[in-house]
Amino acid sequence: MINQVLAQRGLPDVMDPIDLDGVAEKAMKDARIDTKNFDHYTVEQIITKCCEQLNLRTIGSVYNQSGRLLSNLNEQDRKIVADELDLNESSNTLS
Repeated sequence: MINQVLAQRGLPDVMDPIDLDGVAEKAMKDARIDTKNFDHYTVEQIITKCCEQLNLRTIGSVYNQSGRLLSNLNEQDRKIVADELDLNESSNTLS
């Protein structure tokens, strides 16, 4: 069910961690990330800052960081959908 909802929403919307622009853009839409002053950063800096905010390792290349960040963002998408489905199921049970 989760995979169906994700597909309906066009998720995952970024598949390749080498797409630094796409990963950075996706990260900046995540509610867990404070994007204050991000307009002053390069894409590489944005990825590092997002990793830091999500407590992800920042060692390695920007591509390593991007991979960890993208995995985390895509897992968050799955968690959000799963929580929504659980909430919907709970509300249907109560009705």
